[in-house]
Amino acid sequence: MIIRGKFYLKHFWIINAHSSVALFYRNYSNFILDQDLISGFLMALNSFSEVELKSHGISSIIMGGLSWVYYDPRDSGILLVAADDVKANTEVLRSRLQVIFKMFVEKYKITLEDMKSLVDQSKYVEFKETLDLLESQWKQAESTLEGGAALIFDLLGVFQQLFNQFNHIIQTTFFKEDFVKVNDQVGEMLENLNLMPEFKENPELSQISFDEHGWDIITLNPLKIELGVLKRTLILITIHLNNVIKENLTDYGRMKSYIDHLFPYIMAQYDLLENLGVLHDLLRIFLQ
Repeated sequence: MIIRGKFYLKHFWIINAHSSVALFYRNYSNFILDQDLISGFLMALNSFSEVELKSHGISSIIMGGLSWVYYDPRDSGILLVAADDVKANTEVLRSRLQVIFKMFVEKYKITLEDMKSLVDQSKYVEFKETLDLLESQWKQAESTLEGGAALIFDLLGVFQQLFNQFNHIIQTTFFKEDFVKVNDQVGEMLENLNLMPEFKENPELSQISFDEHGWDIITLNPLKIELGVLKRTLILITIHLNNVIKENLTDYGRMKSYIDHLFPYIMAQYDLLENLGVLHDLLRIFLQ
């Protein structure tokens, strides 16, 4: 069964991963929290998971009647955490954290070296306007969701994470000239797709983007696109991404990357993918 709820942020942090200091905090609830105390606690939980439990860090946890979702963009020096109702779809929420991350990094030109030095928290206060605008847009869309539009949110969330896995494979497998070449191939692939009739007939698809920070599909407006069109588009992009990986890796290298990154995600989201009607398509693509 697909668990779907209102994805209204209740608490949101952007944390300096080196100092555990909250660079930015926004409270959308009536419950007051000590932003710095909690940011240190959240960072400590993630570090404990990485070091003591030998994992890649926390994905999401249930605590205090809320679902706490982490987004840890490697080598960025920051950690994003959001708290929402326990019924919220964590994949959609994590995808939104990625959108917020991209906007934050691009707005303030964040680098890893910046985070290793003393950071002036006051310079990030105005990011409140950006976050409030996003939150307002998401609330407006969700308040009118019915049937297929609600499924579109699930599709956007799950494929955003799937494309993130592809991006992680590219970042950790290819280096220097090969990395640039593969990234260029992905960008060219998306440009070619935008020339296809279905993209021209559905202008909302042009909102799908790819750059050095990765993919962004979660910003598509679910009220402006049909479920079937979106599903075909996302599957088509997946086919082309798989072809790019096949072109640049041996069969062994490709399958090892999928076993390490893609397949664990697919297994974790097995029921959701099956309910969305894309599980068999994905398995056929990746196993061919």
